[in-house]
Amino acid sequence: MASVGLIGTRTGIEQANEAGGVINGPSNVGGNDVNYANMSFGQGMSVTMVQMVAAMAAVANGGKLWQPHLVDAELKPDGTEVPVAPKLVRDHVISPTAAAQLNQMLQVVVQHGSGYKIYENPNNKGYKIAGKTGTAQIPKPDGTGYYDGRNIGSFVGYAPADNPKFVMMVRVNEPGVAGYAEYTTVPLFGDITGWLFKYYGIPPSG
Repeated sequence: MASVGLIGTRTGIEQANEAGGVINGPSNVGGNDVNYANMSFGQGMSVTMVQMVAAMAAVANGGKLWQPHLVDAELKPDGTEVPVAPKLVRDHVISPTAAAQLNQMLQVVVQHGSGYKIYENPNNKGYKIAGKTGTAQIPKPDGTGYYDGRNIGSFVGYAPADNPKFVMMVRVNEPGVAGYAEYTTVPLFGDITGWLFKYYGIPPSG
């Protein structure tokens, strides 16, 4: 069984009935060899948003995977607070070198790729932002294929890319705006990011 906190398993966040997702291993059983090939471009598997954010946070943290958590401290009967220490799941899910290279790639997505609309928000000017779009087809319940013209748009990323302060994922089910994630979730991600820079008083990159 895979370790807790990895894709395809529960992260252990303090929420009841957390889903673990489905990641098929390489196998010829039941056509899983085809599913495993499809996973290389994001199909044939299911993950939760918490897992996606945790994975992106590992890139932002130089390859260190921390367990997501909601509880900051425990309140004792006498009124004292006991901080809940963050839990390091693995300290090298990817190498620091690979994390740094991926960081640069994710910044290019925002600067020149499908995440470019983030910089249409003036509050994001001067900041280095990293992330990736995602557009998923919606399968029909009867297993006969996918719906036409219906999708799920997402964008997951972090900022500032050179000194990350937060990681975030935005998802829109069946958006009313035509097009892929760059037209649906990317502008929303940019609006929230610009607000967070102001709220936390984060200075521009460099």
